[in-house]
Amino acid sequence: MTAGSTVARAAARTEPEIVRHVPGEGSPAQVAEVPEVSAAVARAWFIKKLRILWERRRFVARAALAGLLAGGLLAFALPKRYESTTQLMPPDDQSGSGLALLAGLTAASHSLGSSAGDVLGMKSSGALFIGILRSRTVEDGLVNRFELGKVYRTRLRQDAREELQENTAISEDRKSGIITIAVTDGSPQRAAGMAQEYVEELNRVVTELNTSSAHRERVFLEERLAQVKQNLESAEKGFSEFASKNSAIDIQEQGKAMIESAATLEGQSVAAQTELEGLKQIYTGDNVRVRTIQARVDELDRQLQKLGGKSDAASAPAGAGDPSTYPSIRELPLLGVRYTDLYTNSELVDRVEEVQHVLARQAMLHFDISRGLEIVSIADIPAGTGLGSSSSYLVGLLNALHALAQDQVNPQRLAEEACRIELDLLRKPIGKQDQYMAAFGGLTVLEIARDGKVNVSRLKLSLDLVEALEHNMLLFYTHDVRDATTILRKQDDATRQNERNVVASLREIKDIGIEICSAIAKGNLRRFGELMDVHWESKKRLAKGITNPQIDAWYELAKTNGAIGGKISGAGGGGFLMFYCEEKKAQVREAMRKARLRELNFRFDFEGSKVIFDAVSRDGRLAHIERQSDQENELKLVANSLH
Repeated sequence: MTAGSTVARAAARTEPEIVRHVPGEGSPAQVAEVPEVSAAVARAWFIKKLRILWERRRFVARAALAGLLAGGLLAFALPKRYESTTQLMPPDDQSGSGLALLAGLTAASHSLGSSAGDVLGMKSSGALFIGILRSRTVEDGLVNRFELGKVYRTRLRQDAREELQENTAISEDRKSGIITIAVTDGSPQRAAGMAQEYVEELNRVVTELNTSSAHRERVFLEERLAQVKQNLESAEKGFSEFASKNSAIDIQEQGKAMIESAATLEGQSVAAQTELEGLKQIYTGDNVRVRTIQARVDELDRQLQKLGGKSDAASAPAGAGDPSTYPSIRELPLLGVRYTDLYTNSELVDRVEEVQHVLARQAMLHFDISRGLEIVSIADIPAGTGLGSSSSYLVGLLNALHALAQDQVNPQRLAEEACRIELDLLRKPIGKQDQYMAAFGGLTVLEIARDGKVNVSRLKLSLDLVEALEHNMLLFYTHDVRDATTILRKQDDATRQNERNVVASLREIKDIGIEICSAIAKGNLRRFGELMDVHWESKKRLAKGITNPQIDAWYELAKTNGAIGGKISGAGGGGFLMFYCEEKKAQVREAMRKARLRELNFRFDFEGSKVIFDAVSRDGRLAHIERQSDQENELKLVANSLH
């Protein structure tokens, strides 16, 4: 035995071991003590392992190299996988009618597959949409669009759907309700397209199934609004054709003007006939003067006959014999009935949202009107003439709705509610003056702060001064109606862009307004007229469209005939021309009449918007009085019974 083998055996004998005696087989159970391994023996054991590893180093190297090559080949051989994730937030929980509709369609066809049964048992809209996303309808749409049968190398559509399901993960966050769609594919473009297609397919299926009651309401409203709009356009077209065919511009004013003209012609005819009879006493019928007067009498008679019309003229259209003529006096009553029918615009709707009149709709929405309501409005002047008729209508309607709700409202609150509707909700580029003047009335001073707060104060004037101011102001209708939004929008844009001319004109107008207030308070009305002229020159520089050559010609005509100053009403471009005139009012009126401008008589109002008759409050008070009377009678009966 060699020394090396002796060492090996010694090492083997000295390796740690555990000796266990089982109870019942000799001595009691005990564990033998493990002898402590010396450092030399451990070192010898480690050297032995290293020697074995060294002897087999080539095998280890070849195995490591082979594993590395195999791993590399496997890494390159595996297909690349890309994941595209899309998140969407479902709408509010759907109503039972939507689920019932889904159930009915599922029973009729198998387009939604077996998932529809699970969907019908779910309450949240997120679960409903996840069921739709996993349905056969959506999956078939993706398989067809992206030709997934070829991509997945499957022969059957069912196999392609199963592969798609394995590559798609759809989940819902229970807290936020967000639905996450994750699609895995070998092409990044196809993965992104499939994720987006899931969303588009969901939209398409939801639209087809009509699961959203809001969608049905929206479709109904859109169809209803389109129908109402078409009816309004048809009415407008019919009115225009009627007015054009019958030369009916304004039946009431035409009748008044024609009667005045007929009276004038009749007077001239009587005067001409009187003159003719006098000449016939002196000259023969061949005399030049006699023939001239005779021709004049004949022409006046023809004009009178044309104005009055024949007895059967009412049955024929206006201007049937001569299209250049206006309807005769005999034709006007018959035309007036048809004209009124076409001019009156009525709306009969089922919901407040269907009302076409923007101000009326917003006012009713402000009060959350849900019950039946009839609103009738009558105006002395048309909208778009610069006299604040739209804001006056809104303030009056709000006041009436407050009375209907038995809610007393002061003018300040009334004006602010109207401002909120027109400025904040409808985004009109206007100020607050029209609403406040309609609510407060009178000669009122408005101080508007930068934050929009309005301080209202009354001008304290004597009755004589108010009557003089009212008497010296003239108002003429230009027959031009315009939309102030366009002009005011240009003015607002120029102001925001800080255009020097516009900003300077606005500051000048503010200073003029302060001076006008001072002049009126002091009783210097002539200075008021002069400042109006200065104001008009400044106003014309604010934006294009405020004036035009025709308006400038009328303005100069009025000043030439005695007007001290004036301006166009509102934003400009049409509407009414207002002048201040003291000595030559008759001359100005005649000049404007010849220019075919109609004067509008007016008076100052100092009450503002008011409720003239409140049947609701009256009936409420009567009912309250009746209840009080019944309670008093009951108390008397109780007292009598106690005695």
